[in-house]
Amino acid sequence: HAARLAEQRLDTIAQLQRYFIHSDFDPDLRATVEMILDHAKTVIDAPAIAVGRIEDENVTYWVATAPHMVGIQTPLADSVTGIAISSGETVVCNDTENDPRVHTAATRAAGVRSMVIAPLWHRGLVVG
Repeated sequence: HAARLAEQRLDTIAQLQRYFIHSDFDPDLRATVEMILDHAKTVIDAPAIAVGRIEDENVTYWVATAPHMVGIQTPLADSVTGIAISSGETVVCNDTENDPRVHTAATRAAGVRSMVIAPLWHRGLVVG
């Protein structure tokens, strides 16, 4: 049962990823992003979801279902977020405390122990 539930959640995440790709994610649509995050949080039963934008050498989380996450920065270099952005692929981390790809200062500030990072596309480029 647990494996089937996990598979269903991953399928839902993949569907949300496809929605963002097909909608050509526009980083200026804050209200739309907040609505999508609220819906996604409920659908996948996640404690929180955040969207970050690439700013220089970091990703800064600018919309989140948990307000304390807004403003947290993760470096693109040496992080799971950076791997997702550079590869253009979704990356899963089951344990942020024991995964060497994780920037632990950011995940601890966010209170995150596991995460799925999906790149957001806009006009053919990863923007967050």
